[in-house]
Amino acid sequence: VFFPIGLLFDKIIDKIPGVNRIHIDPENVQKKMGIFGEPMMVGTILGVLLGIIAGYDFKHILLLGISIGGVMFILPRMVRILMEGLLPLSEAIKKYLNAKYPGRDDLFIGLDIAVAVGNPAIISTALILTPISVFIAFLLPGNKVLPLGDLANLAVMASMIVLACRGNIFRAVITAIPVIVADLWIATKIAPFITGMAKDVNFKMAEGSSGQVSSFLDGGNPFRFWLLEIFNGNIIAIGLIPVLALVIYGVFRLTKGTVYA
Repeated sequence: VFFPIGLLFDKIIDKIPGVNRIHIDPENVQKKMGIFGEPMMVGTILGVLLGIIAGYDFKHILLLGISIGGVMFILPRMVRILMEGLLPLSEAIKKYLNAKYPGRDDLFIGLDIAVAVGNPAIISTALILTPISVFIAFLLPGNKVLPLGDLANLAVMASMIVLACRGNIFRAVITAIPVIVADLWIATKIAPFITGMAKDVNFKMAEGSSGQVSSFLDGGNPFRFWLLEIFNGNIIAIGLIPVLALVIYGVFRLTKGTVYA
């Protein structure tokens, strides 16, 4: 769902004089941010800030900072290692298909988007979006979700947007901001439903917790929320089915014969 959004904003930015000339690549971002551009440092700083806001003592502020820094450092690498294991299989299948159907250079093997997480443009975009997401979560009216664990997976959401923007970090960040706003609102609205499912399967809540649980990225995914509303009988959601069909057709026509890499 994020790829069509990325294409739309990319076309809009193309029409804005001056802004359409801004191009920021990963090398410049990492050079300017230095050591503070490392995922572990971003996570540690965010953890310390969250600990201060929560009123923790010095010990627990440091513990929270180190813990979140560790998550930001390890989780993307774990996902990348697991997904890279699929690449040899993909190459083998592609060789087999090319041998069986000679001359078909248009055959591609689809893999999970997580294989793209290691791309420098995607990592840089996710790093920039991390503090932006927390900032928006605190200020957004009606939002009740504080993104934490999902921050390490922002690269997965950003990957399709970066792809649509052809690696331009500036455009990807601008595009991702309204997406983050929508994700937070949807995650808040869907929290009672997710909490109900958790209770139905006897999910163990945190001790002393009486609140609700939700998910910033998965729970806030606009497409999944739309599907849920369809099965709930929402007339507006059902009416959007032909609109989605037109969007899919438009994206197909727009990207036909184009390789985004």
